[in-house]
Amino acid sequence: MTHPGDGQGGWGGQQGGWGQPQYPPTGGFPQQQSQYGGLGVFSGGPPTPPKRSRWPIIAAVVLLVLVAGGVTAFLVTRKSDDQAVTTVSTPKTTSPDPTTSAKTAAACEAHAAGWNCLKVTALAVSYDAPEAWKPYDFSGPIEGMDAKLIGITTYGDYDCGGKTYNRGNAGGVLVDKADPGATAKDIAAKLSAQYYKSGTATPAIGEPKPLTIKGTALTGVQVDSVVTTTGNDCLATKGAIKVAVFQGEKNMLVFMSNGDLEGGPSSAPAPVRDGDLQAVIDSIKPLKQG
Repeated sequence: MTHPGDGQGGWGGQQGGWGQPQYPPTGGFPQQQSQYGGLGVFSGGPPTPPKRSRWPIIAAVVLLVLVAGGVTAFLVTRKSDDQAVTTVSTPKTTSPDPTTSAKTAAACEAHAAGWNCLKVTALAVSYDAPEAWKPYDFSGPIEGMDAKLIGITTYGDYDCGGKTYNRGNAGGVLVDKADPGATAKDIAAKLSAQYYKSGTATPAIGEPKPLTIKGTALTGVQVDSVVTTTGNDCLATKGAIKVAVFQGEKNMLVFMSNGDLEGGPSSAPAPVRDGDLQAVIDSIKPLKQG
């Protein structure tokens, strides 16, 4: 697949979602970071705080306190509003109170040898990826939407023709509640065009099918896309994208896995097996608190 940006740059500049646990209320996913309005229309990313004029720094407030016949002066200063730190569902660094609801995510185990279990605390889920797939520290845009995938892993980076490609990736995003099947199909179509746009791509987008994750309460829908390409020897000739959508109480979790199945230059890492892409989707689990 082509890196987003047609192989010219990175995945974006926001943090990748591996930290900052945001455990959901019962029956839901965490509060979303991007808001889906249906069929590719997002209402925007994280809310932007209103701009405020800079408060002048109060240079000093002198409090005169008479202590044993003497005078003690205390200097009090105030930071400007622009220096104030805004936190969103970020756990305190002090030792947690065992009576509070804030808990750390328990360790997760991969479903098979040769795989790693990866916790995406910002989405309150974990998933498994082959050991050769490595966590990526930044977010990845979905072109045509104001949405960014987080908790990304990538596999098989290679350079060809002055551009950078990779063989596979996976990641997720939280979106507003909408029709799950239409959402999955729409995102599958957008990612198919985006990831293979450096060639002449012909995607075959499937219809939504029910998806149940064994051993969990997660049920949703999945849409598969198979993409064939021509016209670029650096690009795979066949790739696959799998998009799963799970309904929460207040929003939906969208998770995708993508990989090159055939073709590409001989210098590129080995293609991905379609069964591994499905295993990534089937491994998604809500994070346990412990």
